[in-house]
Amino acid sequence: MSKDIRRIGDNSANINPIEEEAIKFIKSIYEDLIVQQKYSVEAVFGKNKTVRDMNKRAAVNYLHNHILNKFKSWKESYDKR
Repeated sequence: MSKDIRRIGDNSANINPIEEEAIKFIKSIYEDLIVQQKYSVEAVFGKNKTVRDMNKRAAVNYLHNHILNKFKSWKESYDKR
């Protein structure tokens, strides 16, 4: 296996700051998607209608407020360049 291969999360001495920010961004989106998945599963398989309805709303809110806003702020900062 070559030593030139980098993996997400490697902390080598010659890491690019932009690359480091991209890794952090991907990790945060991944963690948000795990939370989104939990809400979605409960929205479908919740034990009663109230639980399912609450999780439907929570899934939509979480998607908009956490995940999509991260992409929006990233895109705005990218467009400024």
